[in-house]
Amino acid sequence: MVERSAVERRVLSALEADPVRLPFVLGACGTGRTVLLLRLRQILGSDRCQYIDIEQATTTPEGFLRAITVDSPFSSAAHPRPLEDGVSARDAFQAALAFLDSARTPDGHPAVFLLDEVLELKTFDSFPGLRMVLRDLIQALRGSRNRFVLSTRYMSRAHRLLRDASPEYEVIHVPPLSPAEVAEVLSDDYAPRDTLGRAELARAVRALTDGRPSY
Repeated sequence: MVERSAVERRVLSALEADPVRLPFVLGACGTGRTVLLLRLRQILGSDRCQYIDIEQATTTPEGFLRAITVDSPFSSAAHPRPLEDGVSARDAFQAALAFLDSARTPDGHPAVFLLDEVLELKTFDSFPGLRMVLRDLIQALRGSRNRFVLSTRYMSRAHRLLRDASPEYEVIHVPPLSPAEVAEVLSDDYAPRDTLGRAELARAVRALTDGRPSY
């Protein structure tokens, strides 16, 4: 997938700002959101940065807690050991928020969490003791010393969620790929080798896919 350098620079600028901002990356399927987060992990370093695929981790609040802590490169006094069996859904989610807030790198510095498809956490609203999970998450992250990059394909929902949120959140849209970016990701096994032919095919693919060729 093509790198989205302009969006990448905006996200990094938000993370490095003083006071820090919380980038919320919005983009349709196939625009490179996940690739962007994985690139950020590579740039920032895997010892400082943890990528979490929320869509794969939201089986239950307990499963979510395990998913973000078991293989994490970070440590946290707020979560020194696995929770006991039979813990409530609310306690598990609160423990997950505490970990996101208090986790530190091996050398004691603030951690960076990359939360892909973060709006999938809304499924936890149906568990006993939990309601308005996304609102709780948004409020918890804004007061943390750690850094966070959130992403979702549900753009309208994200705007509604952030309507009354802290101005620290910065919405960053990932646009559809341009014809030049589409040309970069065309397979050399099938695309024309000459520049003109490749450009013509790229324009056609972009028109057919609305700038989302992988989708």
